[in-house]
Amino acid sequence: MAVSGAILIAAVFIAVLSAALSLSYLRRVVSLTSIDARALAASLERLPEEARLAEMQRRCPEGWERQLAIELVEAPGEPERVAIANDALADVAHRLDGGAGWPAAALRISALGALFVAAIAYLVQRTDLLLPVLGIGAAGLLASVEIGRRARSLASRQREALDALIAAAVVTTDSPRGSAGSWRSRRIHRRR
Repeated sequence: MAVSGAILIAAVFIAVLSAALSLSYLRRVVSLTSIDARALAASLERLPEEARLAEMQRRCPEGWERQLAIELVEAPGEPERVAIANDALADVAHRLDGGAGWPAAALRISALGALFVAAIAYLVQRTDLLLPVLGIGAAGLLASVEIGRRARSLASRQREALDALIAAAVVTTDSPRGSAGSWRSRRIHRRR
């Protein structure tokens, strides 16, 4: 009885651990912004260019969005604002990419952990535990896959929303019709 309990507890522990690893990446993605960046970008685009950064500061009481707005206001010129925007995008990419492999690692941990525990059950001649151990491992694997899928989807939407926010906040003089968004072409041009 003690061996079967230990085997099942090990299988459950590995499944929960793998799901928690995937969940930690999802939490990281969720906590990236303190505001609804897409809604803020849409409201900023309706404002005159000179009022956008002040409104961004007002609507973002904390977080890196507020720091970005402060740095953009304090920037002496357009090249500096473009550089600050590029740094902000690089920071976002670093934060999102830093844990992007966690769900895949969780999937491998769940699968290999279940196989390892099943092998132990087989070696101690508890073949009646093989199906429950593999079922628990499959549950951990499916949880890791689904949480990872949701995290990647949210990360993609976060990137798009933050890109729209920066495009609305950073207006450059070579923008067509004075609109936001040309900082992207400046960034590409500056990298050459």
